[in-house]
Amino acid sequence: MGFDGLVELPATGSAVHLSSLYALAFRPRTYSRIFYLLIGLPLGLFFTTFTLTALSVGIVLAPVGIGLVVLGALATGSWILFGIEREVAILLLRTDIRPIISPKSDSDDMVSLVKAYMRSPRTWFTVLYLVARFPLGAISFVVTVSALGLASMLTAAPLLIGLTDIDLGFWHVEKLWEAFLLALIGPPTAILALHLVNAIALANSRLINLLIEPERHPAGSEK
Repeated sequence: MGFDGLVELPATGSAVHLSSLYALAFRPRTYSRIFYLLIGLPLGLFFTTFTLTALSVGIVLAPVGIGLVVLGALATGSWILFGIEREVAILLLRTDIRPIISPKSDSDDMVSLVKAYMRSPRTWFTVLYLVARFPLGAISFVVTVSALGLASMLTAAPLLIGLTDIDLGFWHVEKLWEAFLLALIGPPTAILALHLVNAIALANSRLINLLIEPERHPAGSEK
């Protein structure tokens, strides 16, 4: 169980609270979640670009029939992309995410299956998620880089002061003793940044689960 077990200790004193607070820095999954948020920018760009392009072409060409084919391909492809998103989230977020149960049709032929996908409201909620994936990924990326970058800068202030002045907006650091003051608050800031990033990662997994949750799962399915 390693360091993850620290958070399972009963909160019987300040030492336990402190260990629980700092344990996040020693969990491998913390850094895999950071990686998930960082790759969310290029991954989201691909998902959003593909989905918006297919949706736009489908709507524009719908009157001539070709657009319906494109929209049918989008309805099917959106579940494939969402499945990829789910697998990446399971691998890197290391949290429980429900299995996807895609829309079912009465017949096994491709046309009936595509129609079932297109008629399902959950398909278009999935499309909406894929369209929003880039802005959501961009926000997560900026917050992650900013929070961890600030913590790194504060911690390394004594080394940076010899290379350049440090301007925090409200405090222009020019002297070495000032840099050491910043270095003292660097580690606590880093811990807070890790907790913030961890919360954002978990919010992403909850959003994915939210899209899956409306479907009733068979008994004994993964929770």
